[in-house]
Amino acid sequence: MSLTKHVNSLLENINENRHDTQSIIHPEINFTCNFINLLIGQRSSGKTYNVFKEIIKLNDTLDDLIECKQAYDQIIEQHLTDQLDETSRKEILDAVGATDFKIKSPHTIVLFDDAMSIFKNKMSPLFKKLFKNRQPRIIYFLCLQDIIGLDAAIKSNVDSIYFFGAFNRQKFNLFFYQSSIPIDKEELWSQYVQLAKREALLVKYNEDGTTISVIQ
Repeated sequence: MSLTKHVNSLLENINENRHDTQSIIHPEINFTCNFINLLIGQRSSGKTYNVFKEIIKLNDTLDDLIECKQAYDQIIEQHLTDQLDETSRKEILDAVGATDFKIKSPHTIVLFDDAMSIFKNKMSPLFKKLFKNRQPRIIYFLCLQDIIGLDAAIKSNVDSIYFFGAFNRQKFNLFFYQSSIPIDKEELWSQYVQLAKREALLVKYNEDGTTISVIQ
C-alpha cells in the first residue's frame, strides 16, 4: 500500500467520537496526527527544511495533489460522484490516495516559522487553536530559534521535538531540563556534540515511552 493511501485509510477508519485520533500515520513519518511538533534550532539549521521533508513524504507531487483535492472537494460538495467518467474518477482518487469519495475532511498541516511572539499571549486566538487541533484535524509545526519563552502548556502537549545541532552547552542544558528526557544528560550530550548544524536529535513522546533518534 502506498504511503498516501495508508494515510487516508487510517483517517477513514477513525471514529470521530473516540479520543485516539492522535494516531501514528506511518512508520516512515516522524510526526503524529493532531499533535503539536516542536523544532528548535539556530537560524539556517534546517528547521523549515525538515518540516517540508516530512510533508513531502506524504506525496511526491504536491501540486497535482492540491489540484486533485480541490476537484475532490468540489465533487463532494456538489454531489457529482455519479457524473464522473471512469478516467476522471481514477485520476482524482489515485492522486488523493483514496478508493472512493467517503472521506469528507482531509487533514491540514500548519507551519509557524520563528513566530514565538504569537504564543506569548494565552488569550491569542492562535494560542488557543493549538489545543483544539483534534476536531479540525490539524497538525502543527512550530519552528523556533529558542525554547525560552515557550509556554508550559504548549510544551506539555508536544508530541515530538527536533533539537538541531550547534547549540552551546547552556542551551543544551535548558533544552534537556525542559523536555523531560529519560536518559542520562551526559550521555545525550556526547551524542549531541557530534551533530552538524543541520542534523537534529528527534525526541518523540508516545504511549510506549520516549524515543530518541538522530535526523540527518
